[in-house]
Amino acid sequence: MSRLHRYVLRQVVVAAAAVAVGLTVVAWLTQSVQLVDLMVNRGLSFATFLHLTLLLLPTVLVLALPVALFAGVAFVYDRLAVDRELVAMRSVGVSQFALARPVFAASAAAVLVGYALTLYLLPASYRTFRDLQFEIRNNYSSFLIREGVFTEIAKGITVYVRKRTPQGEFLGVLVHDGRRPDNPVTAMAERGAVAADEGGPRMTLIEGNRHERRPGGAVSQLRFDRYDFDFGAGEGGPLGRWRGPRERFLDEIFFPAEAESGPSRGSLLVEGHDRLAQPLLNAALPLIAATLLLASRRGRRGRSKRIGAAAAILVVIEAAMLGAKSMGARHPEFAFALYLCPLAAIAACLAVLGRGEAGAARRLRLRAAAF
Repeated sequence: MSRLHRYVLRQVVVAAAAVAVGLTVVAWLTQSVQLVDLMVNRGLSFATFLHLTLLLLPTVLVLALPVALFAGVAFVYDRLAVDRELVAMRSVGVSQFALARPVFAASAAAVLVGYALTLYLLPASYRTFRDLQFEIRNNYSSFLIREGVFTEIAKGITVYVRKRTPQGEFLGVLVHDGRRPDNPVTAMAERGAVAADEGGPRMTLIEGNRHERRPGGAVSQLRFDRYDFDFGAGEGGPLGRWRGPRERFLDEIFFPAEAESGPSRGSLLVEGHDRLAQPLLNAALPLIAATLLLASRRGRRGRSKRIGAAAAILVVIEAAMLGAKSMGARHPEFAFALYLCPLAAIAACLAVLGRGEAGAARRLRLRAAAF
């Protein structure tokens, strides 16, 4: 690669990196707001909170990278046109394809990064995020139950504890189960502790009594030395719960277990095809920006219109990808449309650049003949 191409490529990379950082920070903060409640009101440590938010970064980067590269290319090539640098490059015989070569290099690198994100980092980080989120949600003794406060730890279940010991045991426990309004249950005990097993979270109560009001209005009472109060069937432990499509690696998506090939098969297939098609936007979007700006030789107003047109095409492609993903979840045979959107854009850009290349060569031959 010549010094000229390295000069343009460096500017594109710096501009795209700046935009990517900005978009990532904004999206990361937006996602983090949903986890602030766990830290402020549930006693989640800052280190765990930071770990959870960092695990969301690959998901954000997959979406932010192609948009950032598009913005970086549009900014750099527009500035080169304003400073008349494109005119100078063309005057010394630099062709359209040569002018777009830095975009090809940046796009190729971005596509590789995109596949690294979608094929490994995204499922690995999101799987860890969901496992940690599940563990936090089911560790009621550490994050939900507070001393002297009536806490609704699940829909219809309210817990009150008088004191919590450093070992995680509760003293003076009251549990009210109102999930069945016609048959509420209230249990009180001297001591208790929460544990999570494959069936979900439960509280073990020691030395207490249980009151149950039956549908007819009668109240039954039971004294116990030990009683396990089930909070309801959970998802199972992190190793036993059903993995969502975004948590799976590509082999688990296209070749799931036999028991999982039923109603979720469509969502798994479209997720796999989306993982393979999404990185192609890292080539399609910057090529659109470069093609429209290189094809324009008008003034500032003409370039502004072309940038607006490029932004409109970006929105259309992103919307088409979302539509194809939604359609593919219901009808897996339409998943091919996920590849069609970026590949059609790339082919159209190459065709436009090739036509410009032929026009430049013809003008060069006419100029040489004139001399």
